Amino acid sequence: MSNALATAGARPGSLARRERLFAYSLLAPAVIAVFALIAYPMYLIFSMSFREGKSLNFLAMGSRPFGLGNYEAVLTDSATWHSVWVSFAYTFGTIVPAFLIGLGTALLLNRVFPLRRWLRSLMLLPWAVPGVMVSIIFVWLFDASFGVVNYFPRTLGLVSTDIAWYSTESTALFAVIVPTIWKAIPSSR
Repeated sequence: MSNALATAGARPGSLARRERLFAYSLLAPAVIAVFALIAYPMYLIFSMSFREGKSLNFLAMGSRPFGLGNYEAVLTDSATWHSVWVSFAYTFGTIVPAFLIGLGTALLLNRVFPLRRWLRSLMLLPWAVPGVMVSIIFVWLFDASFGVVNYFPRTLGLVSTDIAWYSTESTALFAVIVPTIWKAIPSSR
């Protein structure tokens, strides 16, 4: 009787082991593909980042000495820190206003008032419009020659000449942040 129990007890273990082996064999191609497409190129990029000098010749890359010169050049370049600041300004300048506007509209639309259903549908419009179309629309709106954004300040006498929103360093970030906020408002509610 104990021999029959031992044999019966061994079968589930070997069956579980075979199922585990089968599962791993099914997973192996995906793991190999991830390694080949992600892990190995990441290793190459990391290794190349420590090679001194600039070179796109991958065969000659192995002969270049190791060092921290590339990192020193990047971290001491003022353009790097300007890019970090612009990235921070863009991120902070889009997330905070989109969240606050989304929260405000959510609180407003939570109340009962006439035309609430229509306004809810209208608030989903930025979400439904593809990003490419949003880009084209806002390029037209901010156009220096015939854009609506230039028309109103010029008509009101606030500016005497048209503003090249995307060409001027002081206004380009604003002209990129506004469409991003408009597109993000429905998803931030």
